[in-house]
Amino acid sequence: MIAAVTVCALFYVALQIELYRVSYAIHKKTQTLIHVQNDFEQARVKLFKLKALDILEKRIQDADMDFGLPGEIKTVQAVLPENKIPSVPIETGKSPFSLLQFVREAQAKIVSPEKN
Repeated sequence: MIAAVTVCALFYVALQIELYRVSYAIHKKTQTLIHVQNDFEQARVKLFKLKALDILEKRIQDADMDFGLPGEIKTVQAVLPENKIPSVPIETGKSPFSLLQFVREAQAKIVSPEKN
């Protein structure tokens, strides 16, 4: 009976060790697969960029576009309108003894620049 229990225990340990080995191999191959997929994606993006440049160059040649410097340069001068908006003071109903009104007017004078 002791021999049977020992054989079962050894069999269990061997199975556990094999499970760890297989798990490690799967993990290692998964990392390799991820690395290869990243390399493949980078190569694919580079290929698409090269193809896009080739297609653009072909379209430019097909359209026979001349991208040289122009022989004559023409300029147009635009007249900018003067932006003079008259300032209109806003009158508020204020009482001569109101301290809060004085504070609001002081803040308004600091915040809004009336003179440039």
